[in-house]
Amino acid sequence: MLCKSMVLLLTLCLWMMTILMTAQARPVQKKGQSDKKTNGDVSIKKKPQKAEQQSDDQGEHDGDDDYYSGSGTFFDPVSQGGAEGACGGKKESSSSDIVALNSAQYGPMNKKSRFCGEKVLIEYGNKKTVATVQDACPGCKEKSLDMTPSVFNKLADAKTGVIPIKWCFLGDKNCKQ
Repeated sequence: MLCKSMVLLLTLCLWMMTILMTAQARPVQKKGQSDKKTNGDVSIKKKPQKAEQQSDDQGEHDGDDDYYSGSGTFFDPVSQGGAEGACGGKKESSSSDIVALNSAQYGPMNKKSRFCGEKVLIEYGNKKTVATVQDACPGCKEKSLDMTPSVFNKLADAKTGVIPIKWCFLGDKNCKQ
């Protein structure tokens, strides 16, 4: 009897966690956002075309057309997610200048994203650095990046932990080093 109760309680907890995680991953779509495509339950913003100027109507966009504002964190590719990353390819380490893109922008986690290999310019305060998208971050909020220690340490001390960042895809109209 006790075992059945524990199984039922565990099942209920997992069900509630699934509901909460799905609700958090579903951003509010505002009127006039025709540049969105849907992947399951998550709305994904298409990458702006280089020739067109495009702004993001969701609250965290900072007004510079091709820039995103989010949180910057760091991870070790070898011990947290696998050295090859979601994009595949060569093995990476903490000293590689790579980032993991949040899942909302990365797209389907079981496929290689069209953003794999893209260079991003990341800014924190008056510091800037460039890194390559080589992984996905399922736990990151939309518009956030998870960086290797090599990238993060070029912007802030690791003791800081989480930093507010502004970033863009290099090559987009208003994204310049």
